[in-house]
Amino acid sequence: MAVERVHRGFGRNYSGFIKIFSRLSYLLFSAGADFSRLLLDGLRIGPSSRVLDVGCGVGNLIADIQKKADSANPGAALFAVDRSWEMIKIARSRLSAGPRRVYFVACDALNLPFKPESFDISFTVLFLHHLMPEPKIRVLSECRSALKNNGTIVLMDMDKPDSIIGMVLAFSRRHIPMISSNCELGLEHFFKAAGLRAKWHMKKLGIFSYYRLEKL
Repeated sequence: MAVERVHRGFGRNYSGFIKIFSRLSYLLFSAGADFSRLLLDGLRIGPSSRVLDVGCGVGNLIADIQKKADSANPGAALFAVDRSWEMIKIARSRLSAGPRRVYFVACDALNLPFKPESFDISFTVLFLHHLMPEPKIRVLSECRSALKNNGTIVLMDMDKPDSIIGMVLAFSRRHIPMISSNCELGLEHFFKAAGLRAKWHMKKLGIFSYYRLEKL
């Protein structure tokens, strides 16, 4: 299932840098809250559930998902996708020892190698702000295609600001087109264009949005 459109990092110090940067970003985007709880509370992972993490990076989230699944239903299947072999290597090292196997797939999120309606839950967390507008819609469309009809997509990223703090943060990133498109158009613009609608929404600091989405 692997696709060759991957990169392998930028030197020997890249792994250490990206681990630190990813953890700092994780704390920032949670706005001081328990990030795992905000993303995972209330989600049911059943014994036959299939869960997908798109843009898994260094594995912060997939490690949390593994812990939740292991404590609930050890039969669930977990899949993590990233373009970078370097990221996947780091993510694998973060997982706890035990019987559960997480399946890592190196591929482009614009063309997910899964059959339609394969997953019960899909996560797209801190990923869209790395993409230009059209690819954001394409990634969400791919997630929608891979989602079962009664499934849930968990989306979390920078959104259109509605507070002074949010406006300051958005202004400080106005020179980065991928981030500024999130802040100018809003996440709702992208997920609606992909055929999704919100069934739950929460915002932190007036700019970091947590959504649970379903198919239209």
